[in-house]
Amino acid sequence: KFSAYVTELRIQEAKKLLLEHSEESPYAVAEMVGFGNNPQYFSQIFKKYTKLSPKDYVKSMLEP
Repeated sequence: KFSAYVTELRIQEAKKLLLEHSEESPYAVAEMVGFGNNPQYFSQIFKKYTKLSPKDYVKSMLEP
């Protein structure tokens, strides 16, 4: 489905932005990738694709 493809692209971009802007809140990143003012939905979808919450993803990638 096209919508699933677009969502996957948005999640890939979010992963990149979360690491590049780790000082930003995940909610700001959610807005940057088009999830607008629905941060709970962003977190839910992000976790579905990555098995981690946005905060846990950043933590796992930045810790040695």
